[in-house]
Amino acid sequence: MKQEVKLKQTEIGMIPEDWEIGTLSNIATFKNGKKSPERDNSEQYFVWGSNGIIGKSNKTNAQAKTNIIGRVGSYCGSVYYSKEKCWVTDNAIIAEPKDNSYSEFLFYLLKRLNLHQHRGGSGQPLLNQTTLNNIKIPLPKKDEQKKIAKILSDLDSKIEILQQKNKTLERIGKILFKEWFVDFEFLTYKGKPYNSSGGELVESELGMIPEDWKIKELQEFIDVQKGLSYKGKHLVESEGLPMANLGTFKPLKGFKPEGIKFYDGEHKERHLIKQGDMLIANTDITQKRDVLGSPAIIPKNIGAEKIIFTHHTFAVRPKLNYLPTLFIYYLLQTPNYRNRARGFAIGTTVLALPKEAVLELKFVCAPKNLLDNFDKFVKPLFVETENNNEEIESLSKTRDLLLPKLMSGKIRVMSQ
Repeated sequence: MKQEVKLKQTEIGMIPEDWEIGTLSNIATFKNGKKSPERDNSEQYFVWGSNGIIGKSNKTNAQAKTNIIGRVGSYCGSVYYSKEKCWVTDNAIIAEPKDNSYSEFLFYLLKRLNLHQHRGGSGQPLLNQTTLNNIKIPLPKKDEQKKIAKILSDLDSKIEILQQKNKTLERIGKILFKEWFVDFEFLTYKGKPYNSSGGELVESELGMIPEDWKIKELQEFIDVQKGLSYKGKHLVESEGLPMANLGTFKPLKGFKPEGIKFYDGEHKERHLIKQGDMLIANTDITQKRDVLGSPAIIPKNIGAEKIIFTHHTFAVRPKLNYLPTLFIYYLLQTPNYRNRARGFAIGTTVLALPKEAVLELKFVCAPKNLLDNFDKFVKPLFVETENNNEEIESLSKTRDLLLPKLMSGKIRVMSQ
């Protein structure tokens, strides 16, 4: 709830009359992390570095509800929050609240401060404790800090719950795909799992498969088409068509709407895709190869009926109405395909995936009725995931709008 805000002019801008000006040293203590510990089989705590979670350890050097700040490198100034005990490495800084503050409030304040702008160093970016201690901040009373943090953390909790639901839905889909098309445990007309109930299997080049299934290549059912080779001068802020690009791919699988760019240059009809179409990343600028070959399905509510896709991606164009899109989506997540994509990667700094890596992929093809039944099972899972993603986006926008207003006192939290 909001109440009337009376503001005063200060050296850091307008703040509420009853707030003070201080520095981060007034509410927090900073210390550098330590060198990563040796690992063993009892790894149960996350290890945090400048770029987030980098592994696990059986040791800790930071308590639960710890704020972590990237200290060096390209992620210098990034802010993370660990709900559990953890280990923080020496390329990050531990931020602990003093008695006049809360860890959750400190986290959102650090996020608000955009610490990237306080980086120093002529070569590698660096953020040190002295700089952090001297950053000036508005200081609300401790009880108001708690109310501010609760509003923001409640939103983040809702987002986290939805993200966990999506992981569960995705896992269900992958399990069902494996049971039906890898382990051959689809249900027979008698309601029994095919393989374990004695279903007939025959030899094939990919091993034992159900007797009426075939070994096929994807190119019998689909083609892939490279997108628009665009010019940077036609990239615009918002006035133009949405453009799917390498930045719209999540590692391994999935679409990332926040990576969309906008383009107002010339293009052809073949460079357009729509909701429900599938893209495959044919380029990767990292050596991890996690994005290379990743599938992504264009979600609903992109903001336009059609969007452009770039030459760093392939659009999947069906030849026959046989393989459901979601079947292909899960097929392109199997270890067999992932290893194939990594093996086909060519290039030194920028990796490229040739069409053949996708089109000549061999797989065990089930009868049409079984493929359609699979689609009926997994499509509701995908729709629910999309709906959750919409809610996540809405909640994230609300949080991001509230964060600066609450932290500056432009919106006050009414006392209970």
